[in-house]
Amino acid sequence: MKIKHAALSVAVLAVFVFSAIVMAQDADKDKLIAIEQEYAAPAPPAGTPTPMQKYMYDGPVMALNPAGRLNITSKTQLMAGRGRGNAAPNPANANVKRQTTRSNFHVELYDDTALITYNQAVVETGHEDAAQNTTTNTMCLDTFIKRDGNWYGIANSCVYAPKP
Repeated sequence: MKIKHAALSVAVLAVFVFSAIVMAQDADKDKLIAIEQEYAAPAPPAGTPTPMQKYMYDGPVMALNPAGRLNITSKTQLMAGRGRGNAAPNPANANVKRQTTRSNFHVELYDDTALITYNQAVVETGHEDAAQNTTTNTMCLDTFIKRDGNWYGIANSCVYAPKP
């Protein structure tokens, strides 16, 4: 009888532990998708930390653009080259608007590492020459690591994709 009770207790405990792990993974997946959506959102007001300031790893980072150009850099170098971490508006093209949307997320967790894929559409409008108004569709893969309970981006790669 004691063995059955002990086995039942262990089984119940295992169910609770498994449930807690699944809930923690779901929370991490939701957090990573929220980070990706924040990167795609319009620039925050001046004085507010940018996604790059909050979520980029403070060490070596890599990006592979759709044309195949690899950029190995650091958060410090990116912040120095891009001011607040967002491209500054070009006064000559004051009417140009850029909207980024990300969708179709898929997140895989590997302990303190995560891979996340998504579709991205970047729409530019308002160019004086209407031929320069474009929509660029890409499929992207980002890599994040978890340090001290927080997720930080370490790599990004995107390829051109047909409109989903």
